[in-house]
Amino acid sequence: MHATRAILILFVIATILGAALDAPTRGGAAWGFVGLALAGALFLVLWPHGRRARGTETAPTTLDLLRAGLVLGFTGFGGGLAVLTQVEHRLVGRERWITPEVFLESAALGQSLPGAISTNTLGFAGWRIARLRGALALECGFVLPSFLMMVAFSLLYAQLRGFAVVEGFFHLLNPAVAGMVGAMAVKLAAQLVRAPGGEPAGLRGLLRDPAALLVALGAALGVAVLGLGVPEVVLAAGLLGVARHLVRHARGTVALLPAALGWLGLATIAREPLRLAAPDELRRLGELATVFLRAGALTFGGGYVIVPVLEAELVQGRHWLTAQAFVDAMALGQITPGPVVITATFVGYTLAGFAGALVSTVAVFLPAFVLVVLVSLSLDRFRSSPGIQAFVRGLQPAVVGLMAAATATLARHGVQDAPGVVVAVAAFLLLWRTRVNPVWIVLGAGTLGAAWALLPHA
Repeated sequence: MHATRAILILFVIATILGAALDAPTRGGAAWGFVGLALAGALFLVLWPHGRRARGTETAPTTLDLLRAGLVLGFTGFGGGLAVLTQVEHRLVGRERWITPEVFLESAALGQSLPGAISTNTLGFAGWRIARLRGALALECGFVLPSFLMMVAFSLLYAQLRGFAVVEGFFHLLNPAVAGMVGAMAVKLAAQLVRAPGGEPAGLRGLLRDPAALLVALGAALGVAVLGLGVPEVVLAAGLLGVARHLVRHARGTVALLPAALGWLGLATIAREPLRLAAPDELRRLGELATVFLRAGALTFGGGYVIVPVLEAELVQGRHWLTAQAFVDAMALGQITPGPVVITATFVGYTLAGFAGALVSTVAVFLPAFVLVVLVSLSLDRFRSSPGIQAFVRGLQPAVVGLMAAATATLARHGVQDAPGVVVAVAAFLLLWRTRVNPVWIVLGAGTLGAAWALLPHA
């Protein structure tokens, strides 16, 4: 708890300083919301309260669950699998609300659905603890801290981006993000194919599986070179996985095809922005909701997979962000605790103010949450359905290919000179070959960039 209090105190100080630096005529309502929400979070996390005996049969209250989610949200730096360790420590070891078996099942199911693995796992665990109220409390508590931090970053971005130190911070931070996404692509590629004993067969195993290798290469080249749409590539890969299963087993899963095709149709329809006779602000909010609902529904494989989806939508397709602003947004998503998909908050605020930030954040998390609830209601059927599992397995090689394409895009826009190349390679090697928390890579690269900008020759 001491580490949590230290982080909260630093966040309070940063919020006060940020509000003081911000122009008094801009962002007052947003800063007010950040302050009030932070005060509520502080009250829940730090206020003394009676604790029930661990391991008792008394179910945790909604406030207990919300408080646990907030603590994880304030301290969950690193995202994805790094946060799962903290989730297990708090829910299994500290609170004893779930058993190790339930945690492992929740984590496995969380990786099978689109969206961030950490929030999906918390949703499944919360459902097992207290059904819908448990899933909502844990996920909302977990997302709120990173949402507040990203709103604060968004408020200060325009004012501070012109300072030499800030420019230097992003100058080397962006290459680090490119290297990290590349490392995640390699890590996922090494886990695609399983050895006879069930353990990952590594990159050599992928080379021995022509079907998975072709899907990964096809997805990478299709998006990076041919300009194909990311949703269509992802869903086509899932259908190929189903077809491969049908060829092998030719039974029992034909019913999945209409559902998959229906999902593909919905995603294709959602590509077009809402064209309603509404004011410009409402139309922009509708467009943001459309983009992030679709992105949230198609990011299979964890938060990093959202990078190619959003890059295709926001930079290449709709031209809402410049390539540099997009890379900055991804970098800010790395700095905050919680899932990387919180980048949606920054994009929403940049395009439509605080309302855009709220709409984009809710939209990007909503599809996965709905799927968590639906799967929880029919858990046995989901677990045992070979067709659904084949669809998910078919997506995995495409996810690797899309992340490789995203790495190329981020490197093209973020690596500008020799120091950038060095930082990108170092970040790639550190995340690939060591267990270092990604947040230290991000902060280290940014600090080096700021120091470089202050040197006389810079």
